[in-house]
Amino acid sequence: MPECFVVCGPTASGKSELSDAWAEKLTVGEGHHVPTAVIDSMQVYRELPIITNQARRRAAGLVGVVSVLGKWSVAAHRAGVRELVAGEN
Repeated sequence: MPECFVVCGPTASGKSELSDAWAEKLTVGEGHHVPTAVIDSMQVYRELPIITNQARRRAAGLVGVVSVLGKWSVAAHRAGVRELVAGEN
């Protein structure tokens, strides 16, 4: 499993903006390319665009992937994250 950075903090503290800017800098920085994947842990429900940051500068994995009526679990989230990270390498 590749190394990762985790950005944590309270709601509306700028986590998404920081993550997007950091990933962009790593991806297109001066003379180097680091594969990046932004994975948002709380935006899995499709029908909740107002209370989640689904409008981002960069696409984020696991955003709007399941209905609020669907089943989602820690195991499903873990599998989704692993799939996204494996696809970035």
